[in-house]
Amino acid sequence: VLTALVDWYLLTGEDTITERIENMIQAFNRISVQKEDYCYFPANEWLGDRWQPLSEQEDLENWRGAYSGQPIEPLVRYYEATKSRGALELAKRLANGLLWGEHCERVFNQDGSFWGHVHTRTSSAAGLVRLGLLTGNEDYLYAGKRVYDFTKTWSSNFGFVPEGLGQLNGRPLKTNGVCEVCCITDMINLQILLAEAGYEEHWDEAECYLRNHLIETQFTLSPKYTRLIKNTTKIQDTSATTYTDVANRVAGGFIGRTYPDTAAVDFPKDRGIPDAVKSLCMGGCCVAAGVRALFLTWNHIVTKKENGVFVNLSLSRDTKWMEVISYHPYEGKLRIIIHEDQPAVYLRVPRWVTHNEVELIIGGKKEEVHWHGNYVVCKDVVKGQEISLLYPLREQERVETVPSEKKEYSVLWRGNTMVKIYSKEEHRIVAPLYQRDQLRVNKAPLSEAHPYFPEKEIQW
Repeated sequence: VLTALVDWYLLTGEDTITERIENMIQAFNRISVQKEDYCYFPANEWLGDRWQPLSEQEDLENWRGAYSGQPIEPLVRYYEATKSRGALELAKRLANGLLWGEHCERVFNQDGSFWGHVHTRTSSAAGLVRLGLLTGNEDYLYAGKRVYDFTKTWSSNFGFVPEGLGQLNGRPLKTNGVCEVCCITDMINLQILLAEAGYEEHWDEAECYLRNHLIETQFTLSPKYTRLIKNTTKIQDTSATTYTDVANRVAGGFIGRTYPDTAAVDFPKDRGIPDAVKSLCMGGCCVAAGVRALFLTWNHIVTKKENGVFVNLSLSRDTKWMEVISYHPYEGKLRIIIHEDQPAVYLRVPRWVTHNEVELIIGGKKEEVHWHGNYVVCKDVVKGQEISLLYPLREQERVETVPSEKKEYSVLWRGNTMVKIYSKEEHRIVAPLYQRDQLRVNKAPLSEAHPYFPEKEIQW
């Protein structure tokens, strides 16, 4: 809710939204446990006059204090927009509670490791990184990065991020083997924040997570999904359940829990997978989180800085400064059409391309390539100019490990896009993922379109 309110304020600047956010900040201070230099939430659910006690299962899974970090990032973004001292102070006190409070070891350890629910930790890490960037406090920044690095060791290169980690009573948590969209979104958010902080290698990771497991988990009206949906008019809809026109009504949403190679599968009982994920599972949190991941990535394809405009991701979008047309995953090519004169344009090249393979064409003429890190630099560009960046885009088959599953898959990549995945383990694939043979061509299928260009764009 707080993130949505901050979005609303950034878009409209309405005073009524400011009032709601300030009231929420006061409420957070009132219901949290206050210590000398930090605070925390003792449980997950506020009932209006008291906290709902944690269940024995939640307590064993280290949920105490884990939700305290989720408000930090929207509080910091709200402070950036309004200079609200209350927002910044609360963000700092919650962050201090995560790192040094009495329950901090139940959230994550000093080395960034943790076990239990992943989303609460990764969303908290994003808040810590953003707070560190704002304040210059490296303790916050590096703590968030350590959580990211630890989570990455349990995730795949194509964006499978486990919903849970660790063991309970000597047995793996039921959520170890499934991916949650909320976790993918948190990781993309962290990758972008860390890339903007100077860790530029994370741009490729963000693009891989978006192009692959995030996009693959979006529910479409494909037969592989629609055949699983059963509509009926014999049962009346209720306020909580609907039975009519289900597929069309959820199209565009995100399947909250998936496996690396399928969105729904009937595993043997000894795998410990909960019954809920034997079919398509579309949690309300994940539907919104998937959309947020799309926005965050789109928001950072092109960024404007004092020294010029940066194209960070090989994805298409239009801006007031330039239009970017990506030919990935068919060709290693970017076309840039300049809308406004710029002192410099910086075009990032994927990390799997060596510098001597890159060609730069400006106005139809091949030019010498100048580098700034992994960015090609074009100086003094003018309105109407067209720039093309060319490099080989290779198809490569390799073995990918999903550490949380302790399982290997054979996968086929085209650049940053995965087009196939194979598993040696026998299981019944109900809704297979990565059926992307149509992408295995070497000529991009172009079409006429009008790129989306918002009247006002909010920044995160």
